[in-house]
Amino acid sequence: MRCLSALTFVCLSVIALFGQAIKDDRDLSKYGSVEYDKNDPDRLDSRRVTISQRYDNDHWVYSRVHPETGGVGRIKEEPPPPLIPVDESACIVIGRVGKVEAFLSNDKHGVYSEFTINIDEVLKKDGLKKARGYVVADREGGVVVYPGGQRVRYANSDQDIPVRGTQYLFFLTTDSVSPNYRILTSYELTTNGFRQMEMGQSLGEFKDANKDTFLKAIRRRLAPLSN
Repeated sequence: MRCLSALTFVCLSVIALFGQAIKDDRDLSKYGSVEYDKNDPDRLDSRRVTISQRYDNDHWVYSRVHPETGGVGRIKEEPPPPLIPVDESACIVIGRVGKVEAFLSNDKHGVYSEFTINIDEVLKKDGLKKARGYVVADREGGVVVYPGGQRVRYANSDQDIPVRGTQYLFFLTTDSVSPNYRILTSYELTTNGFRQMEMGQSLGEFKDANKDTFLKAIRRRLAPLSN
């Protein structure tokens, strides 16, 4: 499927004036970050090279950025994933993100975040690789730190990034390229509600639903698969 990208630049909140250095006081600690100059594929282990190749030829990450750039976004012109992709998912889990790390692709043209998801509940386990209490998944995007300390957050404008310490419902897929799962669709789960992490798909019948109603509907759709 052809994918077209549009780039958007976001300026830092405090701009350099009268020769003063640009101040970046954003709290980006909830996102994974990677130093641009320290990503040397020749020094990476073979497993990391295999994982990172999923994001090669992405033509997204810049080798140099304007000093006032704080973020780079893009919009992919492709259909959004299904609202509840039961059949398309290798496994479906409810879990809390325990660890977030960012990595550059092998060619340094892409950046992705890797999430260690501590499992609270497995809803579909057909493609669950190991019953070890957690799964590892990734998604494009992350914070790239350039020489001099400039931090640039790369983010897909129609996909939000899971953050450390938050609970989500994950629909995960696999492929023949990487040992990691890939996030197809996800929902942030709150005390009584839920939030869609991918844009472009209407919630339809679940527009005014609470978390319990939404999860019950998903379990009903999964019931025939467990028989």
